[in-house]
Amino acid sequence: AVCSTLSRFLANKFLREMAVSLPAAAVFVSFIGLGVLLKLAQHNTKDITYNPICPMVIVSLGKLLTSFFMYLFYDGSIKKLVKQFWNAGPLIRNYFLVAGSYCLYDVLGFVNSGLFDPQTFLVLLQLRIVTTALVWEMALKKPSSWVKRVGLVLISIGCAIKQAGGSVYNPHDGATSWRYIFIALQVGFNSFAAVANEVLLKERGELPLNAHNMVQYSWTIFLCLLVGVLAPVEGVGYNPLDLEVWRPMLDWRLFPSILILVSLGLVTSAFLKWWDSVWKCVATSIELFMTGFASSAVFGYPIRLSDLLALAVTTGGIWLFAQPTLFEKLHLQLFGKVQEDPRDL
Repeated sequence: AVCSTLSRFLANKFLREMAVSLPAAAVFVSFIGLGVLLKLAQHNTKDITYNPICPMVIVSLGKLLTSFFMYLFYDGSIKKLVKQFWNAGPLIRNYFLVAGSYCLYDVLGFVNSGLFDPQTFLVLLQLRIVTTALVWEMALKKPSSWVKRVGLVLISIGCAIKQAGGSVYNPHDGATSWRYIFIALQVGFNSFAAVANEVLLKERGELPLNAHNMVQYSWTIFLCLLVGVLAPVEGVGYNPLDLEVWRPMLDWRLFPSILILVSLGLVTSAFLKWWDSVWKCVATSIELFMTGFASSAVFGYPIRLSDLLALAVTTGGIWLFAQPTLFEKLHLQLFGKVQEDPRDL
């Protein structure tokens, strides 16, 4: 009943009041659906031990090859691709920063999971919702209304309650204060990478979407291999020529997760093209609750009272965030149309 109510609410807000196009709505739903499937697929892989860099390389290689063949099918020939790359030098160099930020985010995630207990780590990560919104406003010079900002704060609080199991403060967390710097860095890198990727996709569109993806995933593979060789962190550093390091990737239980991650990466690029980084955070918060309900249905995990409280807070935040601003309503009354939305570009 809760899922049905939330689904009806989302359909009403996105498709009716916001007049979202069908492709944009499909991308939004696909992003959430693939995220839920990923968490379900990873349920049976918890006992597999592997270097975290290895699946990043394998998934990025899958994304790169998929984007390449999609380019040949939809956008043009190899000759055209080479010419476009040749003329897009600055854009290609800028993607180095995006891929580097994503790599550092993943490495810091591995480090922070060892510095903090899981509850504190997951709660603090919810700061990325508000941080991404702030970075997005500064980068695109599009200040949000106070209603949207309050909505984002409520979404962050709701997600934090969900991850904390009803208690945001964990008295058993023994992390010293200096370790919170690593959480701040991880959140910062995530927000910067998401917004920078969106800016490159929307404002510097010399290349089609598939070519953009090829550039980003090529940099990601290179940097992952470099980090693996140079990283002094135990469990991250490795010899990429050692076949034993890659052997766990042959475990069949990882195949569904790898396929879903490849698909999710491609959908994420389309999401940033149609929507924006802030809406991506909102979609991720919806995915968090959908995953909880799906896990309850599939694996029998209980749904706690704190989950329903968190859902209520998050739903209220999404409702506020999805409300048209006063300026947009006034613009609609005066001119009969709203300002151009990046999802319609």
